Amino acid sequence: MPTIGAAACVAALRASVRSGATLVQAFEELQGAPFAVPELTRFRIDMAVRSRCSLQEQHKHVDQLGVELHAACTLSLQLGCEMSRCLEAVAASLKRRRLLDDLRTNAFAMPQATVKLLMALPLLTVMLGECMGAHPLRFLVEDVKGWMCLGFAGCCYAVGWYWIRRLMRQEHVR
Repeated sequence: MPTIGAAACVAALRASVRSGATLVQAFEELQGAPFAVPELTRFRIDMAVRSRCSLQEQHKHVDQLGVELHAACTLSLQLGCEMSRCLEAVAASLKRRRLLDDLRTNAFAMPQATVKLLMALPLLTVMLGECMGAHPLRFLVEDVKGWMCLGFAGCCYAVGWYWIRRLMRQEHVR
């Protein structure tokens, strides 16, 4: 079966339920294979959704989508509320999560570009100095003072690199 994405999976489930299919039939149709026992479990929901989502999307949204779909199905079966409305709520939640991911990506685009430029700046400075005839490489490698400057700059560079990586990871985890 071709991959259609998480949003399309929820839309396909909504369409199946609205056209009169049961939940089990809707998930069987989504997966493209019948279940051995006509029972809807969290594992079966996850497998049906994973079979139709791309690998990139599976890492981001599929686990949470499986939890929400299972909760919606359980809520609909226990309380008797309309399943299409529950699936509509799941679709809205998925849309909000995607929007949040897009906003986070856009918010981090400028700081990441700035970090890349700042990390390349020492090398660019040395190269520009060589082009201008100042010979900074000769100063850095021929004299003890140059080796001390190079060592100190290397330590500062490594600490800054580690600090920036750690900040970016913490923000991506949140």
